[in-house]
Amino acid sequence: MTMNSVQISGLQEKLAMEKKMLFALKRKLDKSLKNIPDGVLHIKTYKGKHRYKLYKINEMGEKEERYIHSDETRLLNSLAQRDYEIKLSRLIERRLKQLSGLADEFRDDEIDRVFEDMCESRRCLVHPIEPTLKQKREEWKDETYEGKPYYDNNPEIYTKRGERVRSKSEKIIADMLADANLEYRYEYPVMLEGMGMVYPDFTILHPENLKEIYWEHCGLMSDMEYSAGAIKKIDCYIKNGLYPGDRLILTFEGSGTGLDVRSIGKIIEHYF
Repeated sequence: MTMNSVQISGLQEKLAMEKKMLFALKRKLDKSLKNIPDGVLHIKTYKGKHRYKLYKINEMGEKEERYIHSDETRLLNSLAQRDYEIKLSRLIERRLKQLSGLADEFRDDEIDRVFEDMCESRRCLVHPIEPTLKQKREEWKDETYEGKPYYDNNPEIYTKRGERVRSKSEKIIADMLADANLEYRYEYPVMLEGMGMVYPDFTILHPENLKEIYWEHCGLMSDMEYSAGAIKKIDCYIKNGLYPGDRLILTFEGSGTGLDVRSIGKIIEHYF
């Protein structure tokens, strides 16, 4: 089984996150092991009863052993905890060595670069086995679609890219997406089970994993009828497996609460 460029994209970042998590665990284990008594706990069970024995090396380098009474719960717990943490620490050290070697050599775009690094005269003769991320982004960008129609009373508001939108807040969001060099579609039709065709304000292509992220800006939440419809729509997104904080971005406006441009910037930075 081979990994295509979409599956591979972002793996380097995941490797770095995994290393960071393992290092944090190792620091925690190193600190904990300093406070646990030395010795190895052996447990034997006979006729349903447990017998505990402690093996350790004394200051003279001699091996010592003694039975531990079952009432010595604090010592038993500490020794069992020590054995567990030593095994876990060894595993983490092994995993860190594996990840370090892979992370040092691995690059997200290696497969794409084999094709893209060719000179133009050669590249035009070759058909890539798997389309590159760049090619897939271009294909997504060039797809044509029919959005929701406008009516005579709708104001004419246009974005930096020339799309017509329905509100000044949507123009702000669109322009900030464009400034971040993100590909998006305005009111691209999406079929939701239980509601039929809906038109999310923005459908944004994640530049690395090519997931489609939907952004709904609910701008009239102080209107009871509007807010009821927005809540119903959000609930339908969730029932279709599109969850806020994952592939669904939600922003709101209401009476006395306008669009916070700084928050929009933070949302874009967080997701993309």
